[in-house]
Amino acid sequence: MVNILIQRWRIGRRALIAVHGMGSRVIGYLGVAGCNFSGPVPASLGNLTQLTELYLSHNHFIGEIPSSLSNLKELSYLDLSYNNFSGSIPASLGNLTQLTALDFSYKHFIGEIPSSLSNLKELSYLDLSYNNFSGSIPASLGNLTKLTRKQLPWENLEYLDLRANQLQGQLPILPSSVNASFWISNNRLTGEIPSTICNVSNLQILDISYNNLSGMIPRCLGNLSFVSEINMRMNSFQGTIPETLAKCTELKGIVFNGNQLEGLLPPSLVNCTKLEVLDLGNNNINDSFPIGWKLFWSYIFLS
Repeated sequence: MVNILIQRWRIGRRALIAVHGMGSRVIGYLGVAGCNFSGPVPASLGNLTQLTELYLSHNHFIGEIPSSLSNLKELSYLDLSYNNFSGSIPASLGNLTQLTALDFSYKHFIGEIPSSLSNLKELSYLDLSYNNFSGSIPASLGNLTKLTRKQLPWENLEYLDLRANQLQGQLPILPSSVNASFWISNNRLTGEIPSTICNVSNLQILDISYNNLSGMIPRCLGNLSFVSEINMRMNSFQGTIPETLAKCTELKGIVFNGNQLEGLLPPSLVNCTKLEVLDLGNNNINDSFPIGWKLFWSYIFLS
């Protein structure tokens, strides 16, 4: 088995094509991150059938992802981030059922997220952020619950980043077994936060900021004992801040800026001794801030 790692070299695309002639069928690792490659990705990479990890990030690749990459059945890690790809994600990549990590961030993909990604049951890391994906999250990515909410299929998920796209519809449900950080900010999601999100007891980061979500903040969020950051900035949430948040003993950041929250600050927040950021500005909260609370928080914004 041959492993090839090339980093930060100014070499021509022909060097990448030449990899096919270097005992290609026994190459297990190919890393060419940050090499200033340009042009389309060679379709011949699909002949490296024993490849388990492929890193093409931080280059200048253009065009569409070659469908031949779906031949890499042994692939567990695929990183194509920070390039200039266009078009949509090939549905055939759903055949790479050994994938545990998939990074397609910071590119120019369009269209919908392919439903075939639901076949990637081993995924623990998925980053599709900063693209131009549109439409709703496909129903085939999970089971329909009460015909409205979509449960994502990845039971081993630890990192899910769907930021900065044009996704619509309702907030999807994470499997309750995941130990994940979840970013889906800067999209066009609507509706309320499903109470089932409180069943994801190991959730660590929840960022749903800059969407069109509404309704009340679920009181059951206080059950997320491992969550360290909750960001709901710039939505249309109403009602009061749940006092149950004080049960989230690992909380370091609460950002509810730019909603329609009202009422008083829950006195129980003083028990959040790890809290470093509290941003409740641009709401309708009518309360004074107890001086003693400021002793252990580094950023407070209420106006």
